This record gives sequence, structure tokens and C-alpha cells, in this order.
Amino acid sequence: LTGRNELAERYDLLSLYAKEIPNITMKELRDNAINFIIAGRDTTAILLTWTCYELSLNPKVQDQVLQEVLTVSSSEDEHALTYEKVQQLKLLEAVLLETLRLHPSVPSMIRFAVEDITCPQGEVIRKGDGVIIFNYGLSRMPNLWENPTQFNPYRFYNQEKGYEPSYYPYFNVSPRLCLGKHVALMEAKIAIAKILTKYKFTLKQGQQFDPVFSATLQLKNGMEMFFEPRKIST
Repeated sequence: LTGRNELAERYDLLSLYAKEIPNITMKELRDNAINFIIAGRDTTAILLTWTCYELSLNPKVQDQVLQEVLTVSSSEDEHALTYEKVQQLKLLEAVLLETLRLHPSVPSMIRFAVEDITCPQGEVIRKGDGVIIFNYGLSRMPNLWENPTQFNPYRFYNQEKGYEPSYYPYFNVSPRLCLGKHVALMEAKIAIAKILTKYKFTLKQGQQFDPVFSATLQLKNGMEMFFEPRKIST
């Protein structure tokens, strides 16, 4: 706030807030900074962790994604990935969406009713009531997903119909759709693509993966993996 007069030279989000909202307080800036860190860093890091986990358990899919990356990014610039090329990584995007379905970075969330609502089965939610949405459980409901516990990225791959948004609330839905959804997926695509072209990864045997449900989907004992350098002819 003390440097408000110098904001013309800055292009970060907090500076934009301070410039566009003259009366913003230090607490509001702090809360927004925390939100950026939790929503924009931790969630993507967790998605990358679980994606490596699933690709380790499904080496055939790992090889298919690698082939897609090499095909799309083929260039003289060491497989450079431009924005346009990242958009072509459809199988990798499907892998990320399926990973989020099985291992949502935010396993549950709470929303508050803005008006009285009567649910289809007769339950009444009053205005102001908090409703907890258990994302982790939604992904395992057989009435919503075929073979729900199976890792199958092809359920999201080149599907003309797409998926029902209310079944997949991991980026929220409708007016509350996450503003950073496309940025997060792009970051994750680039990270996984870069890792895959340099390393083949496998899980260390004998580990037990116990999820910890908090603001984000943590692992009680972490996750150990082996990264083997790849030799890719160009």
C-alpha cells in the first residue's frame, strides 16, 4: 500500500488490486495473497503428484502421453511447447481431468444457500445453511461414473458429448467456475510434458498411500518415486 504511487511499473495481481480498489485494506490484500497461494500453487502441485502416481501405475498410458507430447512438440527447438501446441495435448489433458476426478486437489468444499431450496428427495435447505460438497466421494459414485474407481482417461478423451458439469465440480461450476482453471491445466500440461520427455517414473514399492482430507488432498506419508533419465532420439 505504501508503494501505491509506483504501481504503474508493476504487473502482479496484488498491485492491480491496490491500484483498482483504492480503499482496499492490508487484511484484504493479505487474504487475497493467501488465496492465490493455496488456490494457485498447492492445488496444482497436488495434481502433479497424483498424475505422476497414476502414470506410474499405468505405464501404457504414460507411453501414449509421451508419444503425444513428442508428436505435438516436434521442432528444432528441443521439443519447444508453444501455447498453441499445449492446446493440442488432448490425451494429456484427459489424464489430468481423470486424475482430478479420482484425486481432487480440494476433496471437499462448503457453499452457503442464498435462498430456501427443496431438494429432489424432499430435503429442505434454508437460506444461509452451509452445504458440504464431498468431491472425493462424488468421483466414486457408480450412478455418476462408469467403473468409478478405475483410472480411465479415455472417458474425457475426444468426447463429443463431454461430461455433466455438476458431476465434476473440481473447478466449481456455473458462475463460481474457477477463474484459474485453464491456467492451472496449462501449467500442469507443460510440467508433465517436460518431465515425461526427460524421465520415466515409477513408484517405489511397499508404500502405503493414505490420503489426508484437509483443505487440500494431502498424503500422510508422502510419495516416493524413481525417475530414470530417458534417451529420446531427435
